[in-house]
Amino acid sequence: MHKIDMVQQERKKLLEAEVAQQESPESTLNYFAPAKNLKVLRINNKETLAQIFTDIRYTRKDNEAMSQGLLKALRHQGFMP
Repeated sequence: MHKIDMVQQERKKLLEAEVAQQESPESTLNYFAPAKNLKVLRINNKETLAQIFTDIRYTRKDNEAMSQGLLKALRHQGFMP
């Protein structure tokens, strides 16, 4: 095996070990959710920030309205029939 291949394999092992350590929900939450985000989660009785965005901030009704606006603009500009 060449020295370059050995170095690449060693880097891959280190990266995989680092990723594996970050996969627990607690470590992810601690990394991405500062104290103010945790407060928002508790107030809204949600487990993840994704739930805040999908259930509260950007509702289905709002997403459908934005999609209709985008489709209308694309048709008006000739990108769609």
